[in-house]
Amino acid sequence: MKKLNEIKFLHKMLGTSPDRPEEMQPKEVLSYSIAGFGQNLICQLVTSFFLFYLTDAVGLNPVWLAIMFLCARLFDAFNDPIMGSIVDRTRSKYGKMRPYLLYMPAAICVLTVLLFTSINAGAVANMTYATVIYIVWGVCYTTVDVPYWGLASSMTSDTDKRNTMLTIARLFCTIGAGVVTVLIPIFQNVARDSAYTKFGIELDETGKIVGDVGADVLESARAQLVSNYKLVFLIVAIVVAVLALPTFFIGFKNTKERFYENDSQKASLIHNVKLLFKNKPILLLIAVGVLGALRLVYMTSGLYYAKYNLGNEAIFSTLTLLVVPGGLIATATTPYLSKKIGKRNLFLFSHLVGGVAMTLLYFVGLGSAGTSVASKVLFYIVLILLGLPSGYSNILQYSMIADSIDYLEDKTGERAEGICFSMQTFISKIGMALTAFVVLLVLGIHGYADADKLTGADVNKDGIWMMTTLLSGLSTLACCIPLFFYTFTEKKQAEAVARIAARKAEAHQQASDDIASDDSIVVESEDVADLAVDGATADAAAQDVVEVSAEQPDEAVDVQTDERD
Repeated sequence: MKKLNEIKFLHKMLGTSPDRPEEMQPKEVLSYSIAGFGQNLICQLVTSFFLFYLTDAVGLNPVWLAIMFLCARLFDAFNDPIMGSIVDRTRSKYGKMRPYLLYMPAAICVLTVLLFTSINAGAVANMTYATVIYIVWGVCYTTVDVPYWGLASSMTSDTDKRNTMLTIARLFCTIGAGVVTVLIPIFQNVARDSAYTKFGIELDETGKIVGDVGADVLESARAQLVSNYKLVFLIVAIVVAVLALPTFFIGFKNTKERFYENDSQKASLIHNVKLLFKNKPILLLIAVGVLGALRLVYMTSGLYYAKYNLGNEAIFSTLTLLVVPGGLIATATTPYLSKKIGKRNLFLFSHLVGGVAMTLLYFVGLGSAGTSVASKVLFYIVLILLGLPSGYSNILQYSMIADSIDYLEDKTGERAEGICFSMQTFISKIGMALTAFVVLLVLGIHGYADADKLTGADVNKDGIWMMTTLLSGLSTLACCIPLFFYTFTEKKQAEAVARIAARKAEAHQQASDDIASDDSIVVESEDVADLAVDGATADAAAQDVVEVSAEQPDEAVDVQTDERD
């Protein structure tokens, strides 16, 4: 990988230079991005499919799960500031963020496999097991997620270089999430078809059972489907864990923290929380995240929409793929457009368009629960469009939080990367908590627990369509509101960085002057000591003259006369 730092094209793309090896290099950017790929393999598996696994494979009640997910995720979210403070207090030979990429991923990978390991016990035991493992998994995941994103602000202070780096990292993250999102629904569909085929059940083009099938056969097919689901998810979890683990080590080994001071001063959690309230940009970004918590709900409810409204789980892979083109366009154009119109404006305009489109889509498919040809075609088009705000926000939010750290250091003299970037994971987990809660609550209210998971009978398709489109659209529009008050532009960020650099240079010069002054004092002290010795010698000589004059008066007179001359 050392040769990467010699490729001119990469340096030109990243704005780096091989002549300045002390600055961020292409090898670091790639290694950081590879770690993001592995992280998102795990994250996407859990956030998008664990809920479905519990409802359709384990068979837990959606209302119970809604409460569990909300409490677990909120508990996990409020752990993020604590973890951020721990990161800011960390002092090691590896820095304060990189050590967590070395020591914690193994535990996350093991817990990920345990999440999709069924204990085949009663409902209460299954619920207890899922809750405990999920909470522990969330805490361990936080110990990597917070320092991973905080590391970006420590690798470079140049906002354009950092923006480009995060663009590449988010591209790798998107690929990691996309691999999981695309392949798992296909495996699910294979599991379902296998259960049908085993018992001679045929389906039509819409996924409905052809002909009359006996109750005993249907019951056996349901049991087989559950067994197939459990096996598929367990195998996928093991494969994901094995693939993800080495990527974290690559990210640890080949990155460098450039803004890390290994001093003994460690800020308390209370102090760091107070710093957050002095950071106006990040407070506004938190508001954006909370109001926009449900904007990606279609990525969770979409699996239910594909299975029950459209009658084919594999269609969910198509739905997620439709978001990819817009996401790729957003990834490719973010560096240019963010320079041209600013990060805040790019975020704002893309979300306004996406929110309006998704809200209007709900009314188009209202009468058919999104199953009419018009609503399906329009839904596909809107998903392509939604890739743009999703792609832009994936990059811009992290970049704007990194900028807010410069704002904080300019105002207070403290960076506090850990506590600041913990707000990004806090925002994400609030979104996941509310998304899971709303999806499960809507399913529970509409009787999903008693519905036939095999045939889709009695599943309320209107509720699924409503949360997939309307809730997503309204949340996307709502998250735009705080951005109208966001004023920390790229120009102001550059000015803040310049002031910080000037203060540090002045402090360094003052320290150098103080050292020079101390050296001067030492020299002067030595001179005074020498003079004191000389004075003592002179006094002794004078005493000798007096003694001589007493014994030899004439010579003494001669001596005194010579001295006067």
